[in-house]
Amino acid sequence: MNIALRDSLRGAFDYAGLFPPADLPLEQAIANYAAYRESEHRDLLGSFVCPSNRLAELESLVPGGGEWPLAVVGVSDLPRDFDAVLAFNQRMQGVARIRSFELPFDGVSPIPGGLKSMQGKGVRVYLEGPWSGNGMESVKYFGLQAQLRMGGAEQAAFPSAAVVAAWLRKGAELALPFRATAGLQHPVRCVRFLSWGPDNTTARMHGFLNLVAATSAASRGGPVERLLESEEPSELLPWLGGNCLLQGLATCSFEEPVAGLQDLRLI
Repeated sequence: MNIALRDSLRGAFDYAGLFPPADLPLEQAIANYAAYRESEHRDLLGSFVCPSNRLAELESLVPGGGEWPLAVVGVSDLPRDFDAVLAFNQRMQGVARIRSFELPFDGVSPIPGGLKSMQGKGVRVYLEGPWSGNGMESVKYFGLQAQLRMGGAEQAAFPSAAVVAAWLRKGAELALPFRATAGLQHPVRCVRFLSWGPDNTTARMHGFLNLVAATSAASRGGPVERLLESEEPSELLPWLGGNCLLQGLATCSFEEPVAGLQDLRLI
């Protein structure tokens, strides 16, 4: 594998098999993640993504054999989630550890002080704000991280290249670390079906290599929008590496990104 590509994607893919369009049962998602941890391309694997209201179920099912890194999506009220996350990490030392916690953020509401306290206890907090970038300064001020949603269940859920480019440039100006989620199963920008079911609706999806390259370009004064729109891997590869702002990619499939990289003969 190209050294810059390896550095850019090491531990990048947080596995969100519990979420659409996969919507797997917890037992199956756990079995998949356990297998990925032993696979040839395990160096690309990040955390197991779980909603906060399923932590109790997860606790009874996580196998031994090394501490699992977890990314938790907040779905309850914040005080309850805060207590649940910290208690889980205390009980599950050596078996599993919540490394990150994410919440939606409207960009204007006050950021709860408890989130900074959570991060002070070793749990990185990501706030998913609007595509406009409103509130990114507040996220930076509190020492937290941002999250960028790149897709969903319909075409309207995929932001345009221009919108993403503006968001990335603002993040680069602030030196704001972030994670991206949704619609990033494919290496390069392409048109694909929106679901794995009988619905034949398609959408133009962003590629994760496009995003990695564009994030790097945003910090280096490069052609951000052009890289987001490119369908040529050879145009993206020179911009990989040395990227410290993009900290992960949440995807409902680990096998699809790996297969996509293999199809391009990049791994």
